[in-house]
Amino acid sequence: MERTESASRRHQARSLLEQPDRIPRWDVLEVHLDDAAFLSTQWDRALECSNRNLQRVKESVEQRLHSHLDALVVAGSKVAERMLRPARSHEDPEYIRAACMALLRSGTPRGLDSVLQTFLEGEPDMRKEAQRALELEGGEGLPRCLHLLLSHAEPRILAAVLEVLRFRRIPLEASWKESLARVEAPDLQSALLRGACFAPQQEVRPAELRTALQALDPAIREAALVLGLVRGQRIAWQACQQQLDARDGAGSMARLLLAIGGEDKDIERLKSLLQVPELRADVLWALGFSGRPAAAEACLPWMHDKAFANIAAEAFCSIVGLKLEGPLAKEQDPEDEEPGPLEEDLDGEPRPGGAAALIAPAPEAVTSWWARARRGFDPTERYRNGAPTSARDLSTVLLGAPMRRRPPLALELLIRSQGRIGVEVRAWARLQWEQLHAAKGESGRLKAQPFATAMNG
Repeated sequence: MERTESASRRHQARSLLEQPDRIPRWDVLEVHLDDAAFLSTQWDRALECSNRNLQRVKESVEQRLHSHLDALVVAGSKVAERMLRPARSHEDPEYIRAACMALLRSGTPRGLDSVLQTFLEGEPDMRKEAQRALELEGGEGLPRCLHLLLSHAEPRILAAVLEVLRFRRIPLEASWKESLARVEAPDLQSALLRGACFAPQQEVRPAELRTALQALDPAIREAALVLGLVRGQRIAWQACQQQLDARDGAGSMARLLLAIGGEDKDIERLKSLLQVPELRADVLWALGFSGRPAAAEACLPWMHDKAFANIAAEAFCSIVGLKLEGPLAKEQDPEDEEPGPLEEDLDGEPRPGGAAALIAPAPEAVTSWWARARRGFDPTERYRNGAPTSARDLSTVLLGAPMRRRPPLALELLIRSQGRIGVEVRAWARLQWEQLHAAKGESGRLKAQPFATAMNG
């Protein structure tokens, strides 16, 4: 089926939906479901795109997705029964997600019950899509329903409920926290730790944090590192130092945290890890968020290595503000292009997604440019896109940064605000837009010192 929508078809759908007494045009509504399913996947991919910012996502693919979901909701209960509820068992996951989002957006108890049934009883792919819909949609009755589900005995359900609560910033009652903490399930324990980052009133006992920082499960240690820094616990910063070379998710998080909050000696330790092949890509990614001219310079040699050239150039350019175009960009050899997931650009032209979409540098030209430009960079400053920056700029930076680079920026904002500003970077772009504009006043008061000097205990 043709994916793109015509103006005449949109007009036809609006005309029909404005007359609820008429028999629904099922062919038109099926197109709305088709397009909502397709665009829900495109929207998720856009959240990781290297060439779009928040405004562009909000005003393009997200806006189109909302229009199709709204059309399905306005069409009423007949459409929910005949199309949306059956689509929850569709063989294509994107249809399950779109149907669940529309059912939740309808605001009806039957719609909510239908999605919760899929969330609890569906096959793994179905449950995953229902969870994603619950993160994004749901009315006033959703928090109560989610808390009722916490009496469920199955750890996988409990962990998923906690993730939805965290995503939507719905507080978890202290009594539930005590009860769930006794369940020995790694997924559940890491979910509890992630949720606690957004509950400043919730006490974090040093002994419990220390145990989590030493856990065998990497996801628990990773969540504990972030929670500890949000709460200003020195033992978490010490754990970052200790896990810097770990080959797991906790090590990756430790390297990123040292990059965004470390001192000069920490940046030097990160640079030394570039000699470890298994960690090289991860370290290059982290160095790009340090903002240090020394970190940018450390990326230059790796632009000569085909395996790391693109990510090294991305890190370098994010600090110094260089735009890879003309002689600074390497001509792409079609035979060298690796297939990757596709992301639909605004003109409908498919292109490689994620890291595959990064521009390859011309190493000699970039090195030559840096030789001339480096004297304009103060080695004691942090830079973003070539301009001095500080923690006070984080809300503004998050508004304009490429989607792919926003999660670490949001993490820094969360830590430096001690959990007061927690922007969920996989939420609706229009919601993030409102949150970031509202947070500008608060972020203007954040301190930019290294994490080590801001820790307690």
